[in-house]
Amino acid sequence: MAMDAVMLGAAIRACGKASLWQAAWALLFEAQSATTRASLIAFNSVLAACENAAEWQQALSLLCEMESLSVSPDIVSQNSVIASMVLQWQQALFLFHGIRDPDIISYSAAISACAASSQWQAALD
Repeated sequence: MAMDAVMLGAAIRACGKASLWQAAWALLFEAQSATTRASLIAFNSVLAACENAAEWQQALSLLCEMESLSVSPDIVSQNSVIASMVLQWQQALFLFHGIRDPDIISYSAAISACAASSQWQAALD
């Protein structure tokens, strides 16, 4: 049975809530290669799965992959990647400073990354 966009989104969200980022990623790219084109929401759900599992390298890789697939990351995408960088405060701040219009969640994620690494001075910048 072919998976439609609603089924794909539900399956990816379920994987994300269980921190099964690998399964979420596989579903996303299976859909990309089939007739169903994954939406920004589906990509963001996989990024959330990476965030829940603290898989920042995978999240960053997916963010780059989105751009190569002509899927424009939004603030939710960027915030998920920053939030996945729990102990990678330098990378989190680098990504944060690249956001054109950060929101409160962007600030919170960047500050949390600094706090987790005891880099409170960096959070003040």
